Amino acid sequence: MAVDAAHGLRLRAWRTDHNLTQKQLAKHLGVAWLTVQRWETGHRAQPSFLYLALERLDEVLARRGLVAHEPATDPW
Repeated sequence: MAVDAAHGLRLRAWRTDHNLTQKQLAKHLGVAWLTVQRWETGHRAQPSFLYLALERLDEVLARRGLVAHEPATDPW
């Protein structure tokens, strides 16, 4: 049963916009890749602080030149 498919789609869009695989995103967040997969498919609820982690990761990746845009102010 899906928890929230809309959040999962936004997470997948964020991840693909940043050219990250599920495994790479999981490593950055310190979780198993299966957790990312379950968040994206809506089979597991995303933690309420995930948007903060993604915001910070966005800044880090932009500073390293690994994304083609400036850090987002609100990824959600």
